[in-house]
Amino acid sequence: MGNYLNPAPEAFKGLLKHEVFVDKTMLIAKLNKRIEVGKRFLCLSRPRRFGKTVGMNMLSAYYQSGENTEELFKNLKVYTHPSFKEHLNKYNVLKITMTDLWNASGKTTSGLQNKLIEYVVNDYKKNNKTTINFSNMTIISDVLSAIAEESGKKFIVLIDEWDSIFREVKGRDEEKEEYIKFLRDMMKDKDYIALGYMTGILPIHKYGTHSTLNMFDECSIINPDGLWEYFGFTTDEVKVLCKQFDVSFEKMQTWYDGYRLRDDERERKVHRIYNPNSVVFAIEHNDFRSYWTKTESYEALKKYIEYNEQGLKDEVLRMLGGEKVRMTTKTFDNDMNPQSKNEVYTLLLHLGYLTYEAEPDPGDEGNNIEYVMVPNVEIRTEYRTVFEKIPLGEGVTIALNNSYALVNALWEKREEDAASNILESYAKFSRYYAENEVSLHSCLLMALFAAKNYYHIFPEFNGGLGRADIALIPLPGSNKPAMIVELKVNKNTKTALDQIKDNKYPSSLSTYSGSVLLVGINYDNRRKKCFCKIEEIKK
Repeated sequence: MGNYLNPAPEAFKGLLKHEVFVDKTMLIAKLNKRIEVGKRFLCLSRPRRFGKTVGMNMLSAYYQSGENTEELFKNLKVYTHPSFKEHLNKYNVLKITMTDLWNASGKTTSGLQNKLIEYVVNDYKKNNKTTINFSNMTIISDVLSAIAEESGKKFIVLIDEWDSIFREVKGRDEEKEEYIKFLRDMMKDKDYIALGYMTGILPIHKYGTHSTLNMFDECSIINPDGLWEYFGFTTDEVKVLCKQFDVSFEKMQTWYDGYRLRDDERERKVHRIYNPNSVVFAIEHNDFRSYWTKTESYEALKKYIEYNEQGLKDEVLRMLGGEKVRMTTKTFDNDMNPQSKNEVYTLLLHLGYLTYEAEPDPGDEGNNIEYVMVPNVEIRTEYRTVFEKIPLGEGVTIALNNSYALVNALWEKREEDAASNILESYAKFSRYYAENEVSLHSCLLMALFAAKNYYHIFPEFNGGLGRADIALIPLPGSNKPAMIVELKVNKNTKTALDQIKDNKYPSSLSTYSGSVLLVGINYDNRRKKCFCKIEEIKK
């Protein structure tokens, strides 16, 4: 078997031996429907560590004709599917990890083609008796066509990290054009291709005038195209893993849930997925923390927050406080050089640092209102790390410091300090709103973003005889008191606390027992002063 042509299925065999395994083999059945039909090209974009390479290794093991791999799939879901044996080990698989090929080529597109021809020809000669004269072939399509004709097997082309070259040759448009031409000439309108499948971080359809890969369907984090469950762990899959390994599902949910994928345009159904890499590491290490490392995506996050296009820092702080921010994905050119705040947000979506929500626009039928938000504690931790390492500007630094100071003041029942910190945050953020209870509510959620490391935060908490403005329920293992917050404007803190007690809000914390802090906050917009009163009860 070869390295590029019909590679050995060792990577997939290793996956099957892994203690933490989730069966995603029904992806094969989905792709089998595309073989040798008009929609036989698919480009899947997901953030790093969402299972793209794992899926690629599985597909290679299934389709390649160098080894009978039926036994590997015997206990997996796809084995009983009607299409399983029809396509098992029936194709020449060309499997390319583009980063590796690019590095081996001398990082030029001409070198890319020459090196690929060298690898494919060597692999084919090593494993086959051939009458093909490869010596004068300088185009990869000629090589693949000749192999397909002699072997009687069409090609499944699998390209992992297809966009790595675009991410590396920033600003070198001629190199980008040559690379796109290389991919197009290898696959477009070629009869020897049964299926073309590429994965990467970025989608492909907007690379300017040289975007000639229009034969590919896009499957992205924004438009999953029916494949949402195959890249990332579903809630049900995580529940099974947590039960199997005796791990807290509540902690797993808090740390790694929150990526939202809207899969069906008609039903507008929203699914939730987890970062599989983080879930597996949390199980293996029995430790809940951020498993993102300092990769190019981290550097991009740091760069774009520093960039602070159109007040981006302030809006990120609002998202850290639990808000969603309106944006549009329509202007994104699918590269690592965004020119506006909307393009930064869309890039951060593809990198995995934000998640996405859309709802119908009542004023514009057929279009959506789009929002972004921070998905979970893991990503919030990454933003916090970035904020600690960059010059933020006086206003943002005050907001960050106030957030941690506010949480500590509430725990320690230092009422004047808490009021002072709320006032500082409100002074910074109230320009987004009119001065009323709605604005105070929004600004307090922003000011409390540090609490998300310890609490589930529920705005407009439905409990007792009404709705509490904000309820903070401790995360498992946080050992912090629950809090119920009621807000007033131009009234008093006693009225706020009486409302909490009279409406019996604490009784709704049915799964919690321990200390509960009742927090009444009043903002006097005539004197521009804030007041706070805290009482502790036991539940």
